[in-house]
Amino acid sequence: MSKTSKDAGHTRIFLDTIIDNLPMMVTVIDARSQQFVLANKATETVFGKTCDVIGKSLHELLPKAKADELSARDRAIIKAGQKIELEHTYTKSNGDSVILSAKMTPIRINSDDVEYLLSIHEDITEKRLAENRILFMAHYDCLTGVGNRSLFRLKIKEAFECHKEGGAFALIYIDLDNFKSINDSLGHPVGDQVLISIAQRLLEAVNERHHVARLGGDEFAIILKGVPSLEAINSTIGRIISVISLPIDTSSRQVSVTASIGVAVAPDDASDADALLRNADIALYRAKKDGGNTCRFFEIDMLNDFQTRCTMENDLRDALDNNEFKLYYQPLIGLDRDRVNGFEALLRWDSPSRGLVSPADFIPHAEETGLIGSIGAWVLKQACFDAASWPDDVGIAVNISAAQFRSRSLVLDVAAALGASNLRSSRLQLEITESIMLYDTDSVIDTLRQLRSIGVKIVMDDFGTGYSSLAYLTRFAFDKVKIDQSFVRGIVDQSDCLAIVRAITGLCSSLNIPTTAEGVETDAQLQRLRNERCAEVQGYLLGRPLPVEAVAATLARYPKDDIGAKAVA
Repeated sequence: MSKTSKDAGHTRIFLDTIIDNLPMMVTVIDARSQQFVLANKATETVFGKTCDVIGKSLHELLPKAKADELSARDRAIIKAGQKIELEHTYTKSNGDSVILSAKMTPIRINSDDVEYLLSIHEDITEKRLAENRILFMAHYDCLTGVGNRSLFRLKIKEAFECHKEGGAFALIYIDLDNFKSINDSLGHPVGDQVLISIAQRLLEAVNERHHVARLGGDEFAIILKGVPSLEAINSTIGRIISVISLPIDTSSRQVSVTASIGVAVAPDDASDADALLRNADIALYRAKKDGGNTCRFFEIDMLNDFQTRCTMENDLRDALDNNEFKLYYQPLIGLDRDRVNGFEALLRWDSPSRGLVSPADFIPHAEETGLIGSIGAWVLKQACFDAASWPDDVGIAVNISAAQFRSRSLVLDVAAALGASNLRSSRLQLEITESIMLYDTDSVIDTLRQLRSIGVKIVMDDFGTGYSSLAYLTRFAFDKVKIDQSFVRGIVDQSDCLAIVRAITGLCSSLNIPTTAEGVETDAQLQRLRNERCAEVQGYLLGRPLPVEAVAATLARYPKDDIGAKAVA
């Protein structure tokens, strides 16, 4: 053998070794015989051993139908004489399917007038599965398996495209009522089971042509395509309400839920996706505002209310940034010594465009928008700073809203206010209403105990106007109970009001809990409260809410004068 032929042999072995160790499958087919003349080791994953491939045709290796399909494809590629890239799925003899990416190149050797087809196949099964998982995560909710918010918006746009020539479709927003209480009381795993069940029930309540999505949390949505009439929409909503209300079996117990539903219909209610989404959300808000467990269709007056709320929200944000909030202070008068025990801080909004705004007009908006947390923290801090300059035996009472309480930052806000102002913690009274304790009572009691450990006093406000008041008194030792002004107002001429006040003062006296009566406006009311051994009073008779600058003057008036003669204009 000559040196040249030896070199050529080594080169062939070298190239064969490289080809055989490539991770992708490399094959060469003779165009005339349709037989494999080359197959590297990687082809074993699909066709079996290399020695079983070389010298055989596709018809000897594959079922006839598949072999006919691939042979026809290969002949077309060779005839075209152009390189091609394609992707196809191949089912192996064991039943497993693989996805192959193929680069196929026709080769002509002129000296022999022979044509070949070089194919380089790469197994991209795992790559495609990973891409599909990413695509699923991008468009579907991982917990429930229904579409997510991203896919939902695409479906809304598609629905508008499909119906732009005419026809209607409906957008249904669904929000589970009080779902947070399920998570808080039974745990998030149970909450997840509820969400999974609700999603499955919604899928069963509508047919496949409609689209069900989970928008996040406990919010779901449905696109009803091609709705023929309002009656058809109502019929579907009836099924939705029915399936949602059925008891749900979870790992720990049976759970029942209700839902608030808002509906907007295109094109009557909106001509584009964003407007339809907004209007359905507005209708949902009205359903929740009306007490939940109900459905509301969008109406134009709802849009006006929505715009008013948006303006209020923007103004509230500006108010916090521009220091437009003010605290007014109303004295709390102790009847044992006829002196000022403290002041209740009452929030006012001095708006440049609205004037002095009562909290009854803006606090609900602050709670809905989540601004109550920031506003409440400011009130705590400002009230503590103001009280720090008062006599050491004069306390400060601050109202805490249910939404503020649920934010779970209350303990930190209180500690920060006390620390920044250097106010003794026992001088701070936090007034809460019974509504705070309606849901997840154990969590509420735990927070109250944390606040008590700081040293602040806890007051139950508006006692008797909520639910299960007596049960709450047994679960937590309140430092004071406030009798609602609705009972005080009728204490002189309504026997039932007098009986309620007498029952509250008697009960609290037995539990060693002082009582404060709100809304005292006449001398007769004051005298009755004295007779019923009420410990403390507040109201216009004794002092209107006034700016902090008036506190010193109020303190100067007590205890020197006769309290019964102090009717304040």
